[in-house]
Amino acid sequence: MALVLTLTVSAAGCRPKIVPTTLSNALRPGNKDYDDYVKAGRLIVVIEHKVQSDSPLKTSELKVTGTISNLGDRTVTGIELHGYAVDIQGNPMVDQNQKPLYHQWHIWMPNQFRPGPMKPGQSEPFQLVITNVPTKRLADIGDLRVEISGVTFAK
Repeated sequence: MALVLTLTVSAAGCRPKIVPTTLSNALRPGNKDYDDYVKAGRLIVVIEHKVQSDSPLKTSELKVTGTISNLGDRTVTGIELHGYAVDIQGNPMVDQNQKPLYHQWHIWMPNQFRPGPMKPGQSEPFQLVITNVPTKRLADIGDLRVEISGVTFAK
């Protein structure tokens, strides 16, 4: 008796899942609620470690880890982070068309690992990775920064 197994693979099944990088309906800088909470230092990001690792493809990966703390009195339901490289003078690195270089947007919460919310007084670790930095350009990077670029609150 012979057993025949047929395997069908569709092209759609092989494509990587597209993960959103910006938080929908987020409050952003310039919004009064965002400015009164994030800019006022009630929701903060503290960088604790920065690690650079090289790949055989002559690119580097920059990993930033730290803590996000909700020091205010509101429950936070969504946090979007923006990590980026700055030059020696502290300016965000951009190309000749003023497009950002070596940066990453990241929805820190909610996601499958961290559904939220973040209550007042709560602190949680974060990690953000900036990939595909040409190793030869590492000397041009003065520092790495991470900021909260979007936030949502419980109603």
